[in-house]
Amino acid sequence: MKQSVYSTSLRASIAIVLAAALWVFVSFTENPQQSTPLTNLPIAAEGLDPQLTLVDPATGVPIPVPDAVVNVTMVGPRNLISTFSKQNAQPFVNLAGLGPGIYQVPVNVRGVPARPEVRFQNITPEQISVNIEQIISATVPLTITTIGQPPTSYEASAPIVTVNSQPITNVVVTGPSSQVARVIGGEIQIDLSSQTSNIRTQRDVTPIDVLGRTVEGVQIKPSTVEVAINILSSSGIKRVPILYRLAAPPPPGYVPQIKLDPELVSIIGSSRILAQVDAIETAPIDLSGIDPAQGVVTATVALRFPPGITARDPGIGEQTTAQIRLLPIDFPFKVGLPVAAQNVAAGTVVTTDPLVMEVELRGQAVALERVGTLSVQVDVAGRGPGTYALTPTLALPEGIELISELRPVVVTIRSTATPTPLPTPTAAVPPTPSGTLLPTITPEAEPTSVVSPTLPAPTPPPPTQPISPTAAVTPTP
Repeated sequence: MKQSVYSTSLRASIAIVLAAALWVFVSFTENPQQSTPLTNLPIAAEGLDPQLTLVDPATGVPIPVPDAVVNVTMVGPRNLISTFSKQNAQPFVNLAGLGPGIYQVPVNVRGVPARPEVRFQNITPEQISVNIEQIISATVPLTITTIGQPPTSYEASAPIVTVNSQPITNVVVTGPSSQVARVIGGEIQIDLSSQTSNIRTQRDVTPIDVLGRTVEGVQIKPSTVEVAINILSSSGIKRVPILYRLAAPPPPGYVPQIKLDPELVSIIGSSRILAQVDAIETAPIDLSGIDPAQGVVTATVALRFPPGITARDPGIGEQTTAQIRLLPIDFPFKVGLPVAAQNVAAGTVVTTDPLVMEVELRGQAVALERVGTLSVQVDVAGRGPGTYALTPTLALPEGIELISELRPVVVTIRSTATPTPLPTPTAAVPPTPSGTLLPTITPEAEPTSVVSPTLPAPTPPPPTQPISPTAAVTPTP
């Protein structure tokens, strides 16, 4: 009996094996395995920390996926493979847990949708290189670059940049650390050519490097700002140097080295008053609280304007920044001296570039007191209208010597015209009944209107008043 049961089980097992083999044979005969090559498949990146980014190794610009493709062979039953395409294969690299750096990572491929009968073989390349960088942010200054100049008789005021009516001077740059490190500032370019009216415009901010080139692959915030520039008639406007004044002489044995920024200020007023103003002085600076060991001390100094004169740009045009340093007398020092023209021909005006020249001197304490009367001189004798590059001279008192040569000065000479004077009324003396001659004033004749000659709108010449380094300048507490 037991032998009969054993024989039956054996025959059943053999039957199942034969049936399975027959099914496999039939399946592989009717639906055999097939392989299909898939080429140039893009690779996805998975698991990367949100504070990190992939970057192009050549440019440093962030990229969403690795800059590589793979080839792969897809293997499976013919009835499935015949319906699959590139879209059903997804190569990927797993970047979970990786920090900034360069890595070689393996490439994997999955089916989309996943089918256990389908396999992927011969993945080429088997691994790829990825460059991962930290995403950082940095605050950089915002600058306005102007192109060209307004037409003659017009002048542009200082630009004002705002966002939602709030002034801004900085922007925030975000991106891969290597790209953000290249950014030195945000720039806006404004073309002033042919502008005769005020400018109110929205402009995009461009991140730039030290060479002024656009830095790609970073985001800047705010990306768009509002820029306002007033275009003013230059009549009634004059640009003059700022002279610093000292509240008291410097400590014995020291000479002050003071640099003003800005060195010039634009002022407005009537033409009559402007003609009498050649420079604007600062409030006196008290040097008594400055320790020479401190090095450079920076102070904000208010400007003093004569009656009837105001700054063209309220606020920023009413003060200057003084960088003050007390130097031992036996050290060389620099001083800004005004550039003055000599032997200017009648009927001409002269402008110089620069208005103030920084010169390097060395001298004794007694002689340094006379530096305040110095100026750089340019002789224009015998020269007519035109532009010249002339070598200046500097007459130094005894005990003062020049360390470096004076650089050439660009001198522009323009002609002026003198209006015809008005006729002067005369008085007549008629006879009186008593025989005594008494003066009788003849009614004044209507003056003939004077027609001024049309000039080529010369720019008023800048002043040539000396800048006294010992004249007083006062820091804002």
